Amino acid sequence: MILKAHILTGSDVTFKVGTKAAALKAQPERYLQDFGENTFATDLFQAEKYLVNVFEAKSTCATFDELRYNIYTSKNKTLTELPPTSSTIRGHLLRCHYFVRVCVTLLDLETSELSPLNFGWKQVNGMLLPEKNQTSIPEEYTLTCACKKGCTRGCSCKRNEEQCIEHCKCQNCSNK
Repeated sequence: MILKAHILTGSDVTFKVGTKAAALKAQPERYLQDFGENTFATDLFQAEKYLVNVFEAKSTCATFDELRYNIYTSKNKTLTELPPTSSTIRGHLLRCHYFVRVCVTLLDLETSELSPLNFGWKQVNGMLLPEKNQTSIPEEYTLTCACKKGCTRGCSCKRNEEQCIEHCKCQNCSNK
């Protein structure tokens, strides 16, 4: 599954979430068995959990935001090397849920027609386009450095080639 993700830098980056072998090892029958048949909130939660397992097999994370935070803090990756955010993944999953529901209920005359506008699509000049659902890292997952004498090479922000964020705790920060 290849996804486009908009990173904080504003550039488009393509991520390959996983391989076919990783997707099969992540137990799709456990997470996706009723996809498109349940309420979409249940489907989104289960499907995101499944994709996290596809991306990183032994992960204990439930969301991509959690996974991004763990990878960022434990593996010293830059923002451009991180997987997509949960909001980006959920946009894709909403659109998948919509298509599955349409296919599952195609011949069911008693089912009301679903509006794609409620499932991650927007209408622009008479065309349906996917909503980008792009957000940065949620504030609760942002790192703050705690350098005592200003930012040096040991600063986690500098090490990841990023500017320190507003609530940086270091004194005399020279990296904002």
